[in-house]
Amino acid sequence: MSTSSIRTAITSGSESSSGSTGGTPSTPRQPNPVTSIHIPEHGLILRPHRLYLAHTLEVMGSDHYAPTFAARSSVARLGLFINLSASLGDIGFHGQWTLQLFAAQPLRIYRGMRIGQIMWWCPQGEIALYNGKYQGSTGPCTSRSFQDHNNDSEVA
Repeated sequence: MSTSSIRTAITSGSESSSGSTGGTPSTPRQPNPVTSIHIPEHGLILRPHRLYLAHTLEVMGSDHYAPTFAARSSVARLGLFINLSASLGDIGFHGQWTLQLFAAQPLRIYRGMRIGQIMWWCPQGEIALYNGKYQGSTGPCTSRSFQDHNNDSEVA
């Protein structure tokens, strides 16, 4: 098991002066606006009910094992939820992991903070190595789902 720690974070969407998100909703059909936030030495306060993307300090990957990410329970007990829907990595992915951070209450995070661990699983059967749109990622990556869509097609 490896311990993961965060370096920078980004937040998506526009924000009003009251701190609420507003403006145009995010869409999987095009790149979405983001604001890059570098975590200062004194930490960064995450606001509740906002999605932040961060990345691991470590570059990780394997052509032989399937990685999964799990948050440390100590961090979850502070009200920080990590990777709510993307805990399984791809065999063949090599890069910094983008982490989804969601705070239930205001919470100060720090650069290098240990927030989770990577577990490596031995697969069975034939392995098809990942060679997708996030391969070799450095820094937090926003959704690239727009690359999966044909903009000319109608959504049912």
